[in-house]
Amino acid sequence: MAARLRFGVYEFDSGTCELTKSGHRIRLQEQPARMLRRLLEHPGQVVTREALRQELWPSDTFVAFDNSLNTAANKIRAALLDSAANPRYLETIPKTGYRFMVPVERLEPAEAAPSMAEPEEQVNDVIPSQLPQAAPPATRRGAIAAVAIVLLMGAGLSAVWRRDLRESPRTESARLTIDLPPGQQLSRFGRSVAISPDASKVAYIANSGGSGRVFIRRLADDQPHTVPGSDGAYGVTFSPEGDQVAFFANGKLKVAGPDNANPRDLVSLNAPQTGLSLTWAADGFLYYSDLHAASDPGFPRIWRVSPARPSEAVELALDIRQPLDTTYPQTVLPSGDLLVTINRGPTNKVTAVRARSGASRVLLEHATGARYVDRGELVYFWGGKLFSAPFDAASGRAGQALEIVSGVSQDGWSGGQADVARNGTVVYIAGPPYDDRTLVWVDKAGKEEAVPAPPGHFFPLDLSPDGSRLLLMKPEVYNQTWSLWTVDLRRGAWSKVAQGGGGRTGAVWTRDGKNIVYSSDAYGGPMVNLYSIAAGAVAGSEKRLLEDAELGQFPQSASACGDLVYIDGTRPLPVNTSIWLWRRGAKPETVVDGPGWKLHPAISPDCRWIAYDSDITGMKEIYLKPISQPGEAVRLSNGGGNSPVWGSSINELFYRTGDTMNRVKLTYAGNTVTPGRSEKLFEGPYAPPETWSNHILLGPDGRFLMSKIHNERDTLKKIHIILSGVR
Repeated sequence: MAARLRFGVYEFDSGTCELTKSGHRIRLQEQPARMLRRLLEHPGQVVTREALRQELWPSDTFVAFDNSLNTAANKIRAALLDSAANPRYLETIPKTGYRFMVPVERLEPAEAAPSMAEPEEQVNDVIPSQLPQAAPPATRRGAIAAVAIVLLMGAGLSAVWRRDLRESPRTESARLTIDLPPGQQLSRFGRSVAISPDASKVAYIANSGGSGRVFIRRLADDQPHTVPGSDGAYGVTFSPEGDQVAFFANGKLKVAGPDNANPRDLVSLNAPQTGLSLTWAADGFLYYSDLHAASDPGFPRIWRVSPARPSEAVELALDIRQPLDTTYPQTVLPSGDLLVTINRGPTNKVTAVRARSGASRVLLEHATGARYVDRGELVYFWGGKLFSAPFDAASGRAGQALEIVSGVSQDGWSGGQADVARNGTVVYIAGPPYDDRTLVWVDKAGKEEAVPAPPGHFFPLDLSPDGSRLLLMKPEVYNQTWSLWTVDLRRGAWSKVAQGGGGRTGAVWTRDGKNIVYSSDAYGGPMVNLYSIAAGAVAGSEKRLLEDAELGQFPQSASACGDLVYIDGTRPLPVNTSIWLWRRGAKPETVVDGPGWKLHPAISPDCRWIAYDSDITGMKEIYLKPISQPGEAVRLSNGGGNSPVWGSSINELFYRTGDTMNRVKLTYAGNTVTPGRSEKLFEGPYAPPETWSNHILLGPDGRFLMSKIHNERDTLKKIHIILSGVR
């Protein structure tokens, strides 16, 4: 008899195969829903792959079984925000089957319903709460194997096969690698590579001589040429004819023509160019993101401008955003609809929008940076991979996707570091979504000692007061979530603390070592807030400390006096950050405010001073100011500085300038501080800080705990090209 099955905040109706979370429906396609039903009926038990095959497919059905079963399992994980690497619900038993890991409660019988879950090929209306969760697309190997078996079946068996939207039109011809000239390194920020529509040349942004510039290289040539006047470039795209490029630079949208002369300015931007995106579509218009006005309290909108009439730039009235969404233009379809990536934390979407009416239709979930290929294909990015999905431009339907390549670098939130020509040729920059890191202890002379932990995708956040335990964050590549862990540095034991969405968290120990304060969206709010959990407690026992974040609260430093410092954003944009102080039982108060980014604040050992880095002068420098007493901030560094870390007393502060670790001695007279001359301690290729966390920690023995990135610089010296044909 059909019943309602409950596990955690989820319920599943075994009669209708309907999955809900806290009362909100989450659609699953038919095969994943039936697979989930079978697993929920046997919680804690291993359900074999053969049993699942019999459940999902009739005995006379031919299918690439292993690949399809893996796809169904991953669709379940996507719906439950689960991870194969660190499963909470669905565990893979290698070469055997799957096990549902949590207890399942059987409720009263459910009423029968006339139909099962949504069929595989059904296209959904644009109702965000009802959209199916995207699954990991089929691999190339599985797709090719299925076709090969069909060809070997020969005569005697009658089967009807059609390509329609089930099969990608893509085949691979060859791969090429372009090595950048000595002294050049690709930019990691903004879309730094583009290919001309006819696939004859590439444009890229590389740091050369300390500044990012645009370079163009024909594939038939050995050397690139520099686009004059492109210093400070961010993001690049080719014109439809391939004879011009557009890019952002120095607060302007610029176009450089075929005469190789200095670029001309089209429009002045209302927002800082960092974080914006642009595309030159086949209709001849440049689509780009920018604020409505410099004082706009929202997020960037989408604009359109004709290079022939730059004074007529217009903001498109697209009613597709929720208040805290960020939108990025991608390309224009043959129908005239604009493809837009909507960044909404872990559920990014690619949406087709009609520019005149603003009506929208979601084509892909868990996808960014989509490009249209003339033969009927959408190429998009997700989780460090590029995928190809067959696309019917007439109906606006996308079919099952095929993985093209993995190990693609990410361009912020708007997509991958990749572009596609009209014939499907792909250009991309290699690099994992998150770099592999190794932890090391470094003394003040620069001598290293390895931490007994394998390399991995993690970010060190804080050390326990006794230096024995490390807080670190592991980003989950596929579903864009994170998990927070403590690591016993003596025994090597890992313990999971919490998990959340949005791709990032910050966390600190309280100075008594009893609690961990971290940022999370655990209650589903639009921005992360502060939570506390007892060290060693079971995940899920957290308590909410603060709410009403402006743009997200990220804890940075906790003092022996019980004070907690965190950063939050402020609006109107351009976004600034403010540093806040919170004492239990009191209302949070702003410690450092005003224009610019103020990051990585650290409370002094005597609880009276706060050190931080800020770009208020146009370059990040280290500042120090009293917390609760009057006094102006004093700049400690000269020539750049970030990531301040206090020594064992208030008379010593450490910070980094590029790859160099510095020390500055401090003397005090009341609320006045006098910095000494900065002293270089050591230099090394250690990981730089993230926006919301420092990643440089000081142990009780005076050594620094730092992380080293593997092969980052090598991946930024090559451009990869996949030449593509058609089936």
